Amino acid sequence: MAEFPNLGKHCESTICNRLDFLPIKCSSCAHFYCSEHYTFEAHNCPTGSRISVQVPICPICEKPVPTPKDTNVDYQVNLHIQNNCRLPQRTKVYSNACSVAKCRKKEMVAMECSKCRSNYCLSHRHERDHSCERKTAELQKLNTQKKASWADSFLTITRSRMNPCASQARNVQSTANDEALARSLQQEEYNRTYCHPPFPYYILSISHIHQSKIKRRG
Repeated sequence: MAEFPNLGKHCESTICNRLDFLPIKCSSCAHFYCSEHYTFEAHNCPTGSRISVQVPICPICEKPVPTPKDTNVDYQVNLHIQNNCRLPQRTKVYSNACSVAKCRKKEMVAMECSKCRSNYCLSHRHERDHSCERKTAELQKLNTQKKASWADSFLTITRSRMNPCASQARNVQSTANDEALARSLQQEEYNRTYCHPPFPYYILSISHIHQSKIKRRG
């Protein structure tokens, strides 16, 4: 029985020491004995003389098992274990439940997430495994930044591809405007010089004509 070292107890009688899976606890000296040495007389109980009636103690719940006279003790204890025995309240070892909705696992040691401060099992202890709220928010923010960066890059590339055409169009328009302005200035200069000469030039022309007429008469 090396696989179950804690199952059963050895009879504490000095002449027995047999492994019994249903040991009987002496109600007087509180030692455990097999079915052959549980009586006061069989194991020479030092305090057995003080008790008039001996009642076996359940090895599981450690409560007295009423045993009628001339009734097999093993049978009575076994009957008690099957029907009336209640295990004592024990501290739950695996009390740290996983916070994931559909996970029912519990761990002996608490595993708290440093981001969302919730407890998880071994399978969901990592942030990516339990959809950590803060981590999700950070990932969403990062994805948004990536999308914005991608959009900016796309616009930059598009504008760079369109810029040569736009620059050429602007250059053509600018050249046309310059030529039109030059023609307009030339036309204004021509009109001012030949069609509408300035006042001093007009006076000089009249004076020159008048002097020519006087010379012809003389």
